[in-house]
Amino acid sequence: MTNTTLTTDNGSDEQLMRLVVQGNNRAFDILYNRYSRRICGFFVRMLGCCTEEAKDHTQELFTRIYTSRNSYNGGSFSCWLYGAAYNICKNEYRHREIEDRFNAERDEETTTEQPENLDNAILTSILHKTIESLPQVQREVFILRYIEELSTSEVAAITDVAEGTVKSRLYYALATIREKMKKYNI
Repeated sequence: MTNTTLTTDNGSDEQLMRLVVQGNNRAFDILYNRYSRRICGFFVRMLGCCTEEAKDHTQELFTRIYTSRNSYNGGSFSCWLYGAAYNICKNEYRHREIEDRFNAERDEETTTEQPENLDNAILTSILHKTIESLPQVQREVFILRYIEELSTSEVAAITDVAEGTVKSRLYYALATIREKMKKYNI
């Protein structure tokens, strides 16, 4: 087979790739046209990405194929091509895992770090807003017990509920406040 008689209808993938190794760019174009759509679909399915991202990976793959054309050993071209595509997927998986881990650590740091310039007035204001957001029955017992410093039995007598109910409401009030104030490392 010669370079001048090469068309999209003749020549196996392996023959075309041997011509690419020899520097025939037309043979590379034919292989690209044969496989680019299928490889793009492969990336969409493997990586769960959009078509545009899959097209970028497809371009990356064919750039790698062209630049490493001399490493082609004459075996099945499609196997070699999909092996290289799979390696790109593995690299992308690793990249995503590292990125996810970094983002999780960064998010954890930003939510647990207390800003150094956060003064008592601001902190008190945030705490008051958090207390105000409690359901009324929880807010009442919390204020009576912790702000007015009354005993649980006194709070029960004032609110006309059982002491166990006061304790339950305090428990849920404290849990809510703890959760909302967690980002301030309190």
